[in-house]
Amino acid sequence: MTKKQNLETMMEQTEQPFSSPAFDTFTAAWAVSQRKKKAAETLDRVEQPTPDTQPDEAQAVEDDPEALRRKTENMFHGPVLDTFTAAWAASKDKIKARPAPRPDNEHIVRQIYTHLCMAGMQGDLAPILQPLSDDVEWQSPGPEAIPWAGTVRGRKQVVRWFATRGKAIEVEQFVPKEFITQGNQVIVMCEERSRVKATGKSYDVAVMAAWTLLNGVVTHYREAYDTATVLAAFQND
Repeated sequence: MTKKQNLETMMEQTEQPFSSPAFDTFTAAWAVSQRKKKAAETLDRVEQPTPDTQPDEAQAVEDDPEALRRKTENMFHGPVLDTFTAAWAASKDKIKARPAPRPDNEHIVRQIYTHLCMAGMQGDLAPILQPLSDDVEWQSPGPEAIPWAGTVRGRKQVVRWFATRGKAIEVEQFVPKEFITQGNQVIVMCEERSRVKATGKSYDVAVMAAWTLLNGVVTHYREAYDTATVLAAFQND
């Protein structure tokens, strides 16, 4: 009796655990072992470098980001996004250029008044003129009898405006009382006491000054006060 006949006889005498007579225990064990063997061989081929890939070439692939990306895509059937790339991509859209800080218009005007009060003692107008635009518009109300009444434009004309006032009156007291800021405009409420040099008469007025600024530069100045009170001080009895 051959080995094959002995195996068939033994299988016939052995009770089969499966319902199908064509699928016995030994066949099942053999099929499982073959699958495991094939899987191990496939894994070895994946882990081991192919003969035509030299170590230098493998290193070159690792050093080349584009080649590494293609290799990764082939292995995983799609692009692979690592943690750092994901974090960078998520933050990229959130990072925005910080806007430039807005000029503090009220602070600029306050500084002008600080230097304006000092100019009464030192006569230095440079710090007052510096924040003005080259074509600043400067307005003061009143009839022609008030020497500085009218509108002037530009820094040089503003210097003449201050010079005209200085010849006509002597400022005895000038106090900015309140600053009101809204957008690009600053309103300043002041109290002024001055003496007209020609008549020796003094007057007290409340002065409201409106300053308009653009990007931290004064483009327009307009003041308002009781012109009748000032005009009376210029007139002789």
